[in-house]
Amino acid sequence: MSAEQLARRIHIKQPSLTALERSERTGTITLSSLRKAARALDCEVVCVLVPRESLLQTLKRRINEVATTKVRRVSHTMRLEDQQTPPESQQIQIEDLERQLLLDLPRDLWD
Repeated sequence: MSAEQLARRIHIKQPSLTALERSERTGTITLSSLRKAARALDCEVVCVLVPRESLLQTLKRRINEVATTKVRRVSHTMRLEDQQTPPESQQIQIEDLERQLLLDLPRDLWD
């Protein structure tokens, strides 16, 4: 199909089609414009968010971040009070807290 034919099917003029194609290339096309073009081509627009990792991996990563932050915050306070815990003990605390968070899945996990 020529650009002129496509422009007619979308009910726009050729320069508008050129602008539409340019906006698609630059990633600034609107969903509305994309839907018009899709309808003219008897197609559907489908937007899909594809996770980079599994849900379980994402959950475990977040739980590790939360547990590590909490344990380090407490360890810092204890160090200020000259009651520092050894790194091995901190790691055990992090792992314990991770297990607990995985079981509880608190509502504020993603805050």
